[in-house]
Amino acid sequence: MILRNLLRRKTRTALTAVGIGIGIAAIVALVSIADGYSAQFTSMMTKGGADLTVAQANAADMALGAVDEEAGRKIAAIPDVAYVSGMIFSVVPLEKMPYFVIFGYDPAEYAIRHFKVKEGRAISRESRPGNREIMMGATAARSLKKRVGDKVRIYGSTYTIVGLYETGTPFEDGGGVVGLREAQDMFKKPKQVSMYQVKLRNVEAAARVQAEIERRVKDVAVSKSSEYAERTQDVQMTRGFAWAISAIAMLAGGVGMMNTVLMSVFERTREIGVLRALGWRKRRILWMILQESLLLSLFGALAGIVLGMGLVYLISLSSFGSFFAPSYSVGLFAQAIGTAVVLGAVGGLYPAFRAAGLSPVEALRYE
Repeated sequence: MILRNLLRRKTRTALTAVGIGIGIAAIVALVSIADGYSAQFTSMMTKGGADLTVAQANAADMALGAVDEEAGRKIAAIPDVAYVSGMIFSVVPLEKMPYFVIFGYDPAEYAIRHFKVKEGRAISRESRPGNREIMMGATAARSLKKRVGDKVRIYGSTYTIVGLYETGTPFEDGGGVVGLREAQDMFKKPKQVSMYQVKLRNVEAAARVQAEIERRVKDVAVSKSSEYAERTQDVQMTRGFAWAISAIAMLAGGVGMMNTVLMSVFERTREIGVLRALGWRKRRILWMILQESLLLSLFGALAGIVLGMGLVYLISLSSFGSFFAPSYSVGLFAQAIGTAVVLGAVGGLYPAFRAAGLSPVEALRYE
């Protein structure tokens, strides 16, 4: 009976489900991208074996953060620290790829070891003008149709691709690696890095070393590498933006839901009066209308999940794909469905109470 009632006005029901679906699609797409963004940076920070990450305090963007190399020397002097590796990264325009990530690492330090060379060789320690070297991620090389030995131009300088690598992290595999000094010159950050990755002799000393770094070095934020991404303003702002956009979409869907169910109640006033005259109690009428609202929202949720995943897939095929590798989870889907169900309940509550409150006599006389 409930499904039959929804199918009486197929077009209106479909449009309402689509409205809810757009809101759910926004949640699934934007939140999965935000989660993926966080997961990629966590992977990037931990694959190199770092236990702690040191970055500029209150930096609005990880790529814009700057920590002086003097800080690295102070950190290396702490007895419990085994190794310290500086890393710098930023986005540059490249042929056929407007957003290409360049990572700068010292080839002699441990943090670069997770870049597994699949073809060619790693960059050499010294990169000289006229003989600049770059390792390129396998994903980026396929997109640009580049091979070992080919050239790429970055900011007017020519770089030779000496090797292709894979790390398993789309953000890294869609970019390239140059020497640390080369990257500092490229990004106009002499003797500065975006962050330091710190390997400890004993992981149990993490809290003590973190406090010691904060005491010795001013204006830096220290966190466990596995928690670094979650604490950055980049990820927090991305998540906040995702939920803000989703909330607007869900609000529009909720208004559409209430309007649809309310119109249905108006159209079925006489029918509801007959049911009341036949002995249906108010709570039974209320539950019937709420069930219709909840079923409609569930249809919208399922459609929205499919739509959201489809949108993310299309984005992943573009040149932005490495930036927006999604991370799906059961929790995200449960959250999306739960949001739709709550929306259906709230949107159908007023129409349901109105239907339940109709007087049988007045309803039967309604034209």
